[in-house]
Amino acid sequence: AAKIMSMGILSASGSGRDETHMEEQPDRTPEGTAARVVSLRGRSLAECPLSSFTYPPASLVELDVSHNCLSALPDLSALCNLVSLSVRRNVFRVLPPSLARLPRLARLDASRNELRPSADLLLLLTEPQLPSLQTLDLTFNKKLYTQSLSDLLSSSLPAAAVYMTVTSPPPPGAYVGDSSGERDPTLLRSQLEPYTTLQLRKRLVDTFGHRPHSMYGAPPAGRAEVMTSLLGEYARAGPRKLVRSRGTPVPPPLLAAVRRGLRA
Repeated sequence: AAKIMSMGILSASGSGRDETHMEEQPDRTPEGTAARVVSLRGRSLAECPLSSFTYPPASLVELDVSHNCLSALPDLSALCNLVSLSVRRNVFRVLPPSLARLPRLARLDASRNELRPSADLLLLLTEPQLPSLQTLDLTFNKKLYTQSLSDLLSSSLPAAAVYMTVTSPPPPGAYVGDSSGERDPTLLRSQLEPYTTLQLRKRLVDTFGHRPHSMYGAPPAGRAEVMTSLLGEYARAGPRKLVRSRGTPVPPPLLAAVRRGLRA
């Protein structure tokens, strides 16, 4: 078995900004060469410069190209010992086809992209299965949102932990009522339902002083947890003042004209 040790990241730009990020990886590849962990995170890259690497491709065990502007990667098949790949927070609509030729890939983070639930995606991940895959993160891809897709991937990849942001059907506690007509308008919860989860998180930060979510950290809380936290803050703040405002009646001639228009 390969010896496990902490390895620092080789930064392509020479900057030390990523050096606090460490991973447990083998210090030697199966061929006996020194294993390398490479980070190109947050470089505003539109292309991945794999061809500029001066060390053997087979020496890479981890590659992090997250937080860039990438929509594709070059052929990865030469990275035969790659264990971990992060393409998090880019603009991928499809995953690189050469992933299927990475026999040791155990962790794939493709969260926060623009992936679509296509047949190509399913075939790439499941036919045949990536033999060493243990973790697949597809969270916060807006088009990958159904429970049925999550169930399909989980059943097709029984050896892997699959993570997705499921919004259809809504998770328990995410929403109350299917429409405004089914909610009690006097309740604060009903008044908050039209807001997006992002807007609710922003209110926690701006109004109640919560710490903003870091795009480099763990995924933010889901809608149900955010809503519970926000309602708790309002409850601790005390009773809210209820303001009622009466509108101005519509003049009868204008109302008659509107009715005629609706009947036409």
